[in-house]
Amino acid sequence: MQEGPTRCRIALLAFDEPPRLWRATTDLHLNGIRACQLCLFGLPHVLAELDPQTASDEDFKHVVSDIISQPPATVRISGNNAVEMRCGRRASILFTPVADRVFEARWLKPDLSHNLANDVFSGAVVLLVSSNTAEQQALGARLLLRHGKRDLQTHEFSTPH
Repeated sequence: MQEGPTRCRIALLAFDEPPRLWRATTDLHLNGIRACQLCLFGLPHVLAELDPQTASDEDFKHVVSDIISQPPATVRISGNNAVEMRCGRRASILFTPVADRVFEARWLKPDLSHNLANDVFSGAVVLLVSSNTAEQQALGARLLLRHGKRDLQTHEFSTPH
């Protein structure tokens, strides 16, 4: 028997400075958001520089190690522009597979997709938080805003699975 649509709630924010990303990730973890709910997007060389072992925070090392250790995938944003993605298991359902290890974020509107692409191609890392409830989405958004300097995006949509 096929399951009905899954309600998805996300918040995402671009980070220019690894220490801010580390603090946001740690804060999310300490407030009950798990690595399986997170995704990182960026240029391959930028994500490669996010070595969790260089951080002093053990919570950050644990959470980011879980994400960075996932096999890299490509996600198409803003037309044919593609960036590297590392996703936790829960967050990976947000993306539609289009080829082997290539995905699309069909829920991302073109104007927001363009802004996200600009952030990534300027060297930022985007942290996405997939939430189980509206309350958790609000908490995740507040925690991202506490540590970030850029504009926050939130989305709520249904997937067919």
